[in-house]
Amino acid sequence: MTLKNKISIEIGLILLLLPICTFGCGITSSSSIPTQVYFPVQNTAQTINMEARMEGHLVIDKAGYLKVVEANALIIWPFGYSLRHEGNDIWIINNKDKAVARVGDTVVLGGGFVGASVVEEKIGHALPTDATGPYFLCGRVVE
Repeated sequence: MTLKNKISIEIGLILLLLPICTFGCGITSSSSIPTQVYFPVQNTAQTINMEARMEGHLVIDKAGYLKVVEANALIIWPFGYSLRHEGNDIWIINNKDKAVARVGDTVVLGGGFVGASVVEEKIGHALPTDATGPYFLCGRVVE
């Protein structure tokens, strides 16, 4: 087998497997992003931050939950954070009105994993019944 044939086969396999991995990982394309995105935000500023590091791809799953796909973790964003839609992009905006992450990017977050009761206390309302954990209480976006 020549190098050219081997490269063609490898490219073909990548193109074949990419949609399967994308579907299996819960990643959505911009054309299939749910119209409603669940974006839980803490209702007060934290006085003490957990500093566990979580790194991964920020995605919106098919149910509209913004997660870090590698941990399948629903992010509970810091007080004052919001979402902004610009064209096909969805940006995470911090409490100083600065874009700190974009859906589809790799992010590095500081915070820690918590249970559902802590999340509900921090956001001030019950979680949707289909919003299962794990939950990552974000103290800050590192990168």
